[in-house]
Amino acid sequence: MKIFRIKNDLPIEWTVKRLGKPETLAGKELKVFLTNIYGDTEIKDYLVQDNVIRFVFEGAAQKIAGKYGLKLIENQDGEGMVTIEACDAFCLTYGCVDTCNDNTLAVKSNIVVPANGLSAYEIAVLHGYEGTEEEWIRMNEQYVLSKQIRTILPLTQSEYDALEVKDGNTMYVITEDTGDAAGQH
Repeated sequence: MKIFRIKNDLPIEWTVKRLGKPETLAGKELKVFLTNIYGDTEIKDYLVQDNVIRFVFEGAAQKIAGKYGLKLIENQDGEGMVTIEACDAFCLTYGCVDTCNDNTLAVKSNIVVPANGLSAYEIAVLHGYEGTEEEWIRMNEQYVLSKQIRTILPLTQSEYDALEVKDGNTMYVITEDTGDAAGQH
């Protein structure tokens, strides 16, 4: 985590990917927030270019030292709502900081929920699973013991290895790479 001196303007560049590929953000209904232990602060003035969000956390707005995260919400409170968070993205401090002439924060996030709206079962079928949906549910009920797991994501080993960020709330199921068109998208 990068540490910055509080009360100095902090340019932030947030790159967002989905399953390791650039996520197009242009034209979407987005809300951007800075988060800390006291809550969320919405950033109203930001720029979106392709899969990158840019804004400046102005020094005059920096009131609290400590850890900060970023939150991006698409379609807040609406259909297809998606929330992306980059926890512990940076820290502000009152103390001395060796800036090394680098006063820009570059954050990268990888969304691991497919954009196609398919269920975990439907994704598994695309990756070669041949059982019924009921069999899929019974098979996975015995393994999903945590209420923290929100997504089951079948991937080939090479797709899994290519992920830059692995989400702790996702159960990754490594499938066989058959090389057929059904498994490629």
